[in-house]
Amino acid sequence: MITRELREALRQHDLWCSSHGGRQLVAEDLDFSGLDLSGANLVGAELPGADFSDAILRNADLANGNFASARFLATDMSGATMSKANLDHAVFDGARLDGVNFRRASLIEASFVRAILDRADLGSADLESANLTDASLVECRLAGTIFIRTRLTGARLRGSLDAGTARTTSLVVDRLLEGDVARHWLLAAGAPPLAPATMLKPG
Repeated sequence: MITRELREALRQHDLWCSSHGGRQLVAEDLDFSGLDLSGANLVGAELPGADFSDAILRNADLANGNFASARFLATDMSGATMSKANLDHAVFDGARLDGVNFRRASLIEASFVRAILDRADLGSADLESANLTDASLVECRLAGTIFIRTRLTGARLRGSLDAGTARTTSLVVDRLLEGDVARHWLLAAGAPPLAPATMLKPG
C-alpha cells in the first residue's frame, strides 16, 4: 500500500512536472517494491538505487529520470516510457517490459536476464556491457542501438535481428558480442566473418 507520505511526494512531483509549483522527487534507495504505480508520472525524478521489485508500473512515465542502480526485479512495466533515462547498472531481471520506450536511454551494464522486452523501442539506447541473457527481444526497434560487449546468450531476437532489419538499422557493434545469434546478426549486417576465437564463450 502506498503510504500517505509517498502519495504526497508523488503529487508534489506531478505539480513540479507541470510547472505548478510542487517539488521534484529526489531520494536515494527509496522503496517502491510491490506497489501499484500504474500510470505514475516520474518524469525527471531523481531516484538512484530505488527498489521497484514486484511493483506494477504499467504505462508509467519515467522519461529523463535518474534511476541508476535501481532494481526492477520482476516488475511489470508494460507500455511504460523510459526514454532518455539514466538506467546505468539497473537490474530488470525477470521484468515484463513489453512495448517499453527505452529510446536514447543509458543502459550501461544494466541486467535484463530473462526479461521480456517484446516490441520495446530501444532506438539509440546504449546497452554497452549490458546482460540480456535469455531475454526475449521479439520485434524490437533497434535503430541506432549500441551493443558493445553486450551479452546476448540465449536471447530470443525473432523479428528484431533478421537480415532486413540489419540492413536498415544503424547498429553499433564490436567483436565481443556473445553466441551464435550475435555471429549471424553481424554477418547479416554485412560485417566481416569473425573467427570463433574472437567471440566470448557463453556463460
